[in-house]
Amino acid sequence: MQTILNKLESQNLTFKLGEEQRQVLLQVFSLLNELKENPDKNILIVSHGGVGCVLMSCFKGVPEDGNYLSFEIPNGKPLILDFNGMISQKLF
Repeated sequence: MQTILNKLESQNLTFKLGEEQRQVLLQVFSLLNELKENPDKNILIVSHGGVGCVLMSCFKGVPEDGNYLSFEIPNGKPLILDFNGMISQKLF
C-alpha cells in the first residue's frame, strides 16, 4: 500500500525559490502527527494554498492523478477538517 507521502511525491512538483515539495509534505505531516495527540481540541491553522491542498489530501484522499494542487481552496474561506473524518492511510 502506498503512503500518502509516496502518492504526493509522485508528482515531483518543484517551486522556484521555494521549499522542495518533500520538505513541505514532511512539515505538514509532522504537524498532523502533533495534532493527533489532541483530537478533541479545536485548532486554527492559517496557511497558504499549498499547505491547504496537502491537508485536503490527508483528509479527503489524494486525487487520482496525484496532483494535490488540483484541490480548489477559495481565498479567505475557512475549511473545517475533522480528525474523525481523516482517511486511515499512513502519512509516511
